[in-house]
Amino acid sequence: MKRIALLYGSIAGIICGGMFFVLNPIGSDGAVSLNNGQLYGFAIMIVAFGLIFLGLKHYRDRLLGGRITFIQALKFSLLFSLITSSFYVIGWEIYTAKMDPDFATQYVDHMRSELRIQGMDEAAIELTSRIHAVLEPVIRAHPEQYLWVHNRYKTRPPEE
Repeated sequence: MKRIALLYGSIAGIICGGMFFVLNPIGSDGAVSLNNGQLYGFAIMIVAFGLIFLGLKHYRDRLLGGRITFIQALKFSLLFSLITSSFYVIGWEIYTAKMDPDFATQYVDHMRSELRIQGMDEAAIELTSRIHAVLEPVIRAHPEQYLWVHNRYKTRPPEE
C-alpha cells in the first residue's frame, strides 16, 4: 500500500507543487493573474487529487484481489493526501522564497484595489489595514492564541 500511495501521491504532489513554477511564466504574460490564479490553482489540484481514485483502484485490484474495506481505503487516501500536500507545501515555500518573495504584499495590494473598484469606502479600507498592521505582530508572537480565537467564531451558540 505504501509504495502505491507514495507513487501516486508523488505524481499528484509534483503536479500540485509544480503548478507554481508553470503558472509563474504564464502569469508574466498576463494569462494568469491574481484575478484568475485561484481558479487555475484549484482546477490543477482537483485533477491531481483525482489520482486518489487511480491509486486506490490500482491498490484494490493488484494487491487486494478487487476488494477493499473502508478502513483500507481511508488509510490509503490519508497517506496519499499527506504525500501530495507535502509536495504542495514544499513547492509553495520554494516558490515564495526564490521566485516571488513579494507575493503576499502584491496580493494584499491587489485585494485593496479590488475593494476600491467595488466602491468600498477608502476610510474603511485604511482602517482595516491599520487594524491588520496592529494585529499581525501579536499573532506572529502568539499564533496559538489567534487559532483559539479563530476557532471560537466558527460556531455560534444555539440561541443566535
